[in-house]
Amino acid sequence: VDCGHPGSPPHAVVMGDKFTFGSTVHYRCLEDRALIGESTRTCQLNGQWSGSQPHCS
Repeated sequence: VDCGHPGSPPHAVVMGDKFTFGSTVHYRCLEDRALIGESTRTCQLNGQWSGSQPHCS
C-alpha cells in the first residue's frame, strides 16, 4: 500500500522518504515557527495518511 507524498505545508519540512503502509513522516517548522497539529503522520492500510496535515504559525 502506497500513501504517496503527504505534502509539505508552507514554512515546514517533511522528514521521511518512505510513503508505504506503516511508514511515519515527521513535520518540523522553519524559522522558529510553531507547529500547529500533529508532528507525525503514519501511512495506513487504506492508503491514507493518519490525522490531518499540520501547519506552522
